[in-house]
Amino acid sequence: MSRKSWMVAVAVALTACSSSPSAGSGESSSTGGSTGPVGTTGADTSASVGETSTGSTGGSSEGTTSSGGVPVIFDVGGMPDMTGSEGTTGEPMFDCTMIPEIPVEASVVRQVPGAEDLEFDANGNVIIAVRGQNALFLIPRDGDQVLLNPDINLTSTAGTAVLPDGDIVVADEFSPLIARVDPDSGQMTPITYGPGIGGCNGLIVGSDGMLYCATYWDGPPTSGVARIDPDSGDAELLYPAPGIDGITFAADETYLYVNEGEFYAGIGHLYRAPFNGDLGDFEDLGVPLAGELGTMDGMVSDVCGNVYIASEGVNSPECAGSSILRVTPDVTIETVACFGNSSFTPGVAFGSGVGGWEADMLYAIDWYGVVWEIPVGVPGALLPHL
Repeated sequence: MSRKSWMVAVAVALTACSSSPSAGSGESSSTGGSTGPVGTTGADTSASVGETSTGSTGGSSEGTTSSGGVPVIFDVGGMPDMTGSEGTTGEPMFDCTMIPEIPVEASVVRQVPGAEDLEFDANGNVIIAVRGQNALFLIPRDGDQVLLNPDINLTSTAGTAVLPDGDIVVADEFSPLIARVDPDSGQMTPITYGPGIGGCNGLIVGSDGMLYCATYWDGPPTSGVARIDPDSGDAELLYPAPGIDGITFAADETYLYVNEGEFYAGIGHLYRAPFNGDLGDFEDLGVPLAGELGTMDGMVSDVCGNVYIASEGVNSPECAGSSILRVTPDVTIETVACFGNSSFTPGVAFGSGVGGWEADMLYAIDWYGVVWEIPVGVPGALLPHL
């Protein structure tokens, strides 16, 4: 199904279920309101984990009813047939009781330059800012890659996102600078922001068109969660904290999630705060996602309230090396896919639904030059540029 079709389906589902708990509401969180953050190549390559996973849901690749691992957020199973109705496409809506079981097998689908992050545009390309080289590429699933800009003039390329107008933004994790690149001409316009805010690692775009970034190198008062106007460079530090790495919104933007990354290897936590334009108090979800489950990195969310985390350095019975973890709204940790010790996967994104990059597939970027495809079978949160 195309991303446009998913947008229609999810919009109808949200309307139908306005009385249901919001995505990421977390009413069953194990800790309540505690304090915030303290601080392989080749197209047929595949990787998988064992037969079981803590908190896995029941089902098959066709989708079967959940056995309780993932609470229903947008249950549209009882919706009447709306085929042909105004404002719909007649295609099936997604039912969050029908999430396939995990773990799943991941496959390499494209060779690319190594990078810290990836994102998809609306034209069927994956966007790659090459780590250590500053080159920016647009790469289709099949066919020749396009060098959009050979040098976007950053010290260390990190979080990559797309603005509502289609412009590409790439963060510099070592300095308060974001490269804004025209997707047609390749022209780079620097966004300098601050004062007093460090370089961004994780970078996302809100429905308000603003940039939200996780900055961690210098520690408070210059690091934490920042909001940046991509047009003026005006910025504010919404929450000062050390060690913040990954960042993502819940599908309906009622919550903002952040994680403690590489500076907290072995002890990192996941946090969330209510969001309504202003950021509320952060809640420690009480889940030490590092330790045997590795160091947390990039994050993304789906329409059912689940958060997916790219993790490296895993050392568990299920997986050794890099993996993708899923945290459900009731804070159950699940291993989605394992890539092994020969991989390093810092970034993850859902497909655009265009050009073969499926909207219900996760894609992970590997520093060693490949994109992994992970068939999770549930669409990602809708992004402003799609």
